Amino acid sequence: MRRLNSLPLDDDIVDQIFTFCPDFTTLNSLNLVCKDLYGVFLAHPKSINAAVARNLTGPESFPEALRYLRYNFDQDDDDSNDVVPIETSPLTALEKIQLGKNADVVRKLEDLFSQWYKDGKSTTSVLTPEESFRFRRAMYRILIYSSRFGALEYDEDEAIEISDEPLTMAKIFMQRHRMLSKYPTPHLREIHTVVKFLKQAADWVRPEIETQHDDPEQTTDICVAAGPALILAAYEARGMEVMEDACEMVDSFADIPFFAGFFSNPLSRIWTARGVPAPPEGAQHLGSILEVVPDGLDTCRGCTASPVSRLWTSTTWYHFIVDTPTLLPGKLHLNRTETDVLHALLHHPHDPHTPTTDVLVREIFRDVPLRPEFTGWTAEDRLCGDCLRRLLDEHTWMWLRDRRVADGWVPPEDCWYGYDCTTQYKNAHHATTKNHLCEPTK
Repeated sequence: MRRLNSLPLDDDIVDQIFTFCPDFTTLNSLNLVCKDLYGVFLAHPKSINAAVARNLTGPESFPEALRYLRYNFDQDDDDSNDVVPIETSPLTALEKIQLGKNADVVRKLEDLFSQWYKDGKSTTSVLTPEESFRFRRAMYRILIYSSRFGALEYDEDEAIEISDEPLTMAKIFMQRHRMLSKYPTPHLREIHTVVKFLKQAADWVRPEIETQHDDPEQTTDICVAAGPALILAAYEARGMEVMEDACEMVDSFADIPFFAGFFSNPLSRIWTARGVPAPPEGAQHLGSILEVVPDGLDTCRGCTASPVSRLWTSTTWYHFIVDTPTLLPGKLHLNRTETDVLHALLHHPHDPHTPTTDVLVREIFRDVPLRPEFTGWTAEDRLCGDCLRRLLDEHTWMWLRDRRVADGWVPPEDCWYGYDCTTQYKNAHHATTKNHLCEPTK
């Protein structure tokens, strides 16, 4: 098209530039540059907005993203929500804002999924386009399901009351089953994998709840029922407070079978009804999303076990909660001179109750010569909780010594009894005039 503006580019080229905007914030900024640019946009607002929306969600994922955006959650009949007009119904201003918020949640969760299961060194997704599409398609469907039947729709008393009404509960269970059964089996396997990922993300931030409830799996199911956005918010905040504020059932002591097996129960019924095997145990279920499942995802590098509980990686070290003085050997944990320094080094000034364990582990791997029994261990390894704790127990005192020296501390003469000295916590003068960050020589 010939140029109808004062810009040195034809309108068609400017139009194409608009379609490459990654989000609506960028599009709005571009429109504010000059009237000529805005004039080109006004000539094709529908096609440009549609292109930017696809850039935001991923082109293949846009239909599911729009379906979630326009889903009628007040409609009991899910069939009316199966078809969402896309081309004939332009996005409203409010829909653009919400689409961006939803896409941001899905993108951040995809980044985390990729970092956990594909490339631990990259903080942004390295999934292939097809892998990304599978993940996002499943995530948007989980968002719909969790919003339709989720924990935010009920308070604790309502959920307990429904749990005591078999007919009501059976009706809702059937609705859950009917919604999921509309998807083909490969797509349900994608949902199964992404749900397991969300459960694992919830597990990282709820260790204190495990000791409060007889069935911690119920708590995880309620977290998933509260929705992916809240799981992400809790994970980023390193604590359950944001989840508990939005959903009182998360830290409940009550037995709430209404949310037990929130996804697993209907999926299990569908596998049986279709005569197909359930997804494999261990890491192989990731094959529903990943084209190649990396080796060693479910094996501890330290003890070569495949524990049922979590394996820790560089992406989750900061969730490893420890009482920092107990990391010091011998009697060092009673020496206030050393424990105060350790606390100051490890605890963030804005969050004094939570140690930055990730910093400690990362710097041990980077700066401290590992003991012979840890030869070959690297920061890229997956470790069970026992092996990670063993690594910290054996090397934290050396890290503390080296950090103090790097900060200008000149060690006094070594105490003969080193970290085993019983005088260091009884005599302040001895604690400060002798070095106890050393191995015993007597």
